[in-house]
This record gives sequence, structure tokens and C-alpha cells, in this order.
Amino acid sequence: NILYYNVFTSHGPNLYGTEPWTFYFINGFLNFNFVFVAALLTPVFLLLVLLLVPLNHRHPACLPYWLSLQPLYLWLFVFVLQPHKEERFLFPIYPMICLAGAITVDALQKLWFRFLVRRATKAAHYLSHTAPIMVSAILVCSLLGVSRISALYNGYHAPLDLFMELSNVTGDNKLPADQNINICVGKEWYRFPTSFFLPDNR
Repeated sequence: NILYYNVFTSHGPNLYGTEPWTFYFINGFLNFNFVFVAALLTPVFLLLVLLLVPLNHRHPACLPYWLSLQPLYLWLFVFVLQPHKEERFLFPIYPMICLAGAITVDALQKLWFRFLVRRATKAAHYLSHTAPIMVSAILVCSLLGVSRISALYNGYHAPLDLFMELSNVTGDNKLPADQNINICVGKEWYRFPTSFFLPDNR
């Protein structure tokens, strides 16, 4: 439905406005920080591993990387070309962004092991010597994610505060019963909370 409405009809740009082609890249970095950058670089790192690291063939039951990751890059390609862009249009590929970011970290571990560890030791498996790379990636990206959540809460919690205060005021019977009350919450549309939480008669 997202694809049909925004790509194969003319409703988007003329109703809701347009954004530059960089919109999803900036937004992706804001929401996923370095995970998004890693997801964009996954094909490059997979190619480097293929060329530089001798590996055993993957189990036949595993999908090839190009097939597993294809939906991510096709979805991005299609929606970057659309003039009307919204953050929510990318939510179907959020899991794919995380998967691609993890694959990039794994590829980085293989390259690190191949060129910086294996030459100095007789270690047999790359995971036994490259766990700090994975742990560092998880910690850094998690801290940045928490800071993003905190920034969103601090910057956009005013409507929630308004509704909580309104609840307190009405609970204490401090509002006149014979007057209409105007409450401004800015743009509401599909946002939460909305005027649906207010009585219709006032």
C-alpha cells in the first residue's frame, strides 16, 4: 500500500510537499546513527571479504547475501527517487538496516582478523579475537540511540504534558462548566495524543 500510493499514484507531492534526495540519508543517520552508515557500506565490505579473506562456502540452506539484502537497497532506491518523502516510509526496512549493519561489523571482524591478528597468532577462528569490535559497535550505537530517544522526549513531550495537566485541572473541577475550552496541540493528524481524547461537547 505504501508503494502503490506513493509511487504509482500522484497523491504525494502535490498534497504533502517534497524533500531533497538527501532526506532519507540524513534521517537514517539520525535514527540509526552508525548502523545506517554501516548498512550502506555492506556491499563494499562484503566484496572486500570475498576478495581478501579465504572462507569456507556457506551452508546451502543460507540465502546468498545479495538476495538477503536486496530488498533494503531496492526500497531505498525507489523511495529516494520519489519527490515526497517521510520518515515512516522507511519503517518496512528497519529490520533490514539492522541486519545489514550487523553484517558489516561481521565483515570488519573478518578483515581485522585476517590482516592484524592471524599473522601474529595461530588463532583458528576470527570471533575468538575480534569480539571487542562487536562489543564496541553495540555500545557506541546503543548510547547514541539512547541519546536520540532522550532528545526526542525532551524536544517533543509538550503535548503529553499538556494532556496530563488538563487531566489534573478537570479532575480538580477547576474549569468552568459553561464555557468552551480551546486546546492547541499543534499538528495532530496521526500523532499521539490527539483531540480524540477530549470530549466532543466542549
